[in-house]
Amino acid sequence: MANSPVTTGNGYTLFTNQELINGYSDDFARSITDSFARVTRDNRQLPFDAAELYRQLFCFDTFDICSVEESFEKLIRDTPSAYEILKQAWLELVRTFSADLLMQSSHQLIDIRKLVDRISAYLDLLYDTYFEISKEFSYTRQHVPQSVPEELIEQFKHSDYHERKEGEHRLTLYTRFRGIPIERSCTVINASSNGVIFDVDKRMKAALTHGMGVAMIDCQSQHKTYRALYNPEISHDSGIGFSYLTALQARFRHQHIRVEPLFSTAVSLSGSIDEIDARLIDISDSGATLYCRSAAGEMLVEGAVLQMRLTLPSHLPAGEIQLNNEVHISRVINNYRKDPAAFRLSVDFTLSTHDDELLSSYIGMRQSEILAELNSLVERQ
Repeated sequence: MANSPVTTGNGYTLFTNQELINGYSDDFARSITDSFARVTRDNRQLPFDAAELYRQLFCFDTFDICSVEESFEKLIRDTPSAYEILKQAWLELVRTFSADLLMQSSHQLIDIRKLVDRISAYLDLLYDTYFEISKEFSYTRQHVPQSVPEELIEQFKHSDYHERKEGEHRLTLYTRFRGIPIERSCTVINASSNGVIFDVDKRMKAALTHGMGVAMIDCQSQHKTYRALYNPEISHDSGIGFSYLTALQARFRHQHIRVEPLFSTAVSLSGSIDEIDARLIDISDSGATLYCRSAAGEMLVEGAVLQMRLTLPSHLPAGEIQLNNEVHISRVINNYRKDPAAFRLSVDFTLSTHDDELLSSYIGMRQSEILAELNSLVERQ
């Protein structure tokens, strides 16, 4: 006789045939070893303990979501193509478990559904972990030079950049904090090959040190704009240091105000070929930036038209905001953060009057939340 279902404190229901599922640890280890070899074309030893991972995910009395998130983060950092490897191994587990379960005299088909649901939840969590890692500041440093070129040092040593005169903004520093634009005029304190130190106010400093740390430096007298990264190794009481400066081809211009969601927001992109899961990076009243990992790269090209579906929270009585709209891909960055399966997409859309009002309300709500967060960071400095 099968055991009665048991629910853990985290809401995960144990299998009715928990003893049966516990016995697949070795099979999973073999399967994931084969999957690793196929995907990476590498026969070396796995960089993690597959049997221990299986026990953590499927053989538990008390479920610890934090430990699973930590394990997924380590997997992604240590294992090439971790998502694809685990997905293949989990699908193989479903196939084997389903076939074996049907051979049991007291089989419970509900256990197959529980296994699929749990794997689906783990895939979402794994995807979210990839998304969070992709936002890390350290990843942006890999694409730009690590020292300030000599010609830039000479330019920033110019006296015009060390004086701030009323009505004149020879240097303008621009960044985004959770999607909200922050712009301030500034002056140069010091310039060397290690970095350029700017005199900035507390709000700009908080936005840079607690955000992505990417800024645009607009030099109006030169009609040039530079992209720079905040360097935490350069310390200064009243200023903030930048290094890894690169010149942009055109001067920077304001774009639509965008806001980042408070929590990871799933997005579905569908076309004539396939449906792709994505995550929302930020959104405005006429467009969005998305992160996705997919093998269907033929769908993700500039000019492509897809159907986008996502749900956003709302403080309005109507409740959640559900958008189901046609979007046009305006920009594609592939191999995003040096992940061959990852893409960063910019999409444009036109909403109905009703949906436009709902989205504007959401953007206003998030702006207030983000600015309140920034103000609290300023007060802590």
